[in-house]
Amino acid sequence: MSPYVAFDHISGNILIITPPAPIKPKRRRKKHSFWQEAPYHFAFSEESLWKAVITQAVVDACSRNPRTDYLSYKKEATQWLTGGSEDFIDVCLRAGLDPDHVRMQAKKSLMHPSLWRAAPKTGWRYEEKRRWRTRRKFGRETESQPLEPAPTCLIIHPFT
Repeated sequence: MSPYVAFDHISGNILIITPPAPIKPKRRRKKHSFWQEAPYHFAFSEESLWKAVITQAVVDACSRNPRTDYLSYKKEATQWLTGGSEDFIDVCLRAGLDPDHVRMQAKKSLMHPSLWRAAPKTGWRYEEKRRWRTRRKFGRETESQPLEPAPTCLIIHPFT
């Protein structure tokens, strides 16, 4: 908008009034767009892929599933992680990791297995989902919002 001229009758001055610029709406940024700010680099995605291969081998080697096909996966993964195969060395180098260090850590995790998964129907995720299902079904939480206690004495008001 262009400025306009106005006359002030009280003071007798001529005023040049410039209207304010229109307010531009602020541009919102996406919440999780930090990864988009960096340029794409193919090598990082390839390293992530090979690290996922090593991670899957460790998960398979630490598996406690008694089914025969899982037992064969466990045996193959254990041999691959603890042996000195060229494939293992190649995968570690492509992942950007030292093969000897990965082998040492894998042997350590196989010797001292820890629970990486909670028993069925236990753990904080199960409890969280159970509370969510209860809220959805009944409209409230049963444990954290108990029903009001029954009164100790009953007061009856007569109708008059």
